[in-house]
Amino acid sequence: QMAERPGEGKVISTQAKAQGTTDSSGLFTLPNVPIDPSLVPATYVGDSLHAHPFGYVDVVGNNGLLYFKVQYEGQTDYAWLDITEANVAYWEGETGTAVVDRTLAMGGPIQTTPPDDLAEANGEDWMAWADSATASVTTDHDVYQYGQSSLRFDTTGGFDTAMRYSSTYNVQWDLSQYVSLSASLLADNPYTFQQGPVFILRDGDGNAYRYEYYQDGVPQAPLNESP
Repeated sequence: QMAERPGEGKVISTQAKAQGTTDSSGLFTLPNVPIDPSLVPATYVGDSLHAHPFGYVDVVGNNGLLYFKVQYEGQTDYAWLDITEANVAYWEGETGTAVVDRTLAMGGPIQTTPPDDLAEANGEDWMAWADSATASVTTDHDVYQYGQSSLRFDTTGGFDTAMRYSSTYNVQWDLSQYVSLSASLLADNPYTFQQGPVFILRDGDGNAYRYEYYQDGVPQAPLNESP
């Protein structure tokens, strides 16, 4: 679970909050964390914190994020659950039990080297995600800079969004011979980007290289300058 610690900032705790095995349908029930009302008394209007999977939530919700490590037949993948998703599910009518789906990059044929062009006619090989919104990745044969196509990412999200490779292959890349990563982006957004893009290369142990544009030591959003 995400935690904010003095002198460290936001970190992911190495202590497992829960662990278990999914059922035959691939479902895993998150256990509720008991709440001591003497530690979190009810508000003046009677609102109180009940037992729930996130436990004792920071006053501004900084620790309202769960990080999952999923293992299956020797493969490992990771997923997130933001507390806002549970909140939205409640107001949409799932007041007792909410089911949250996650698509994982597990299974499929092993891919040991990346394709020369990760955006060439392979929209079906990518996964899309958006926080409390819709998202999709498709192959675009009309707008492209190299090859014969590009990737088109559509979302209604106003918060975190992501696209990820691969939904088709069991990616086990050896990148020891690669020295650079390049990408061309075109943005169509009537609003202002707060951040990004951010590129993350993650290994099977959860370690990652993060690539982000900085200026004067501060993360910038160059997508706002996209033509």
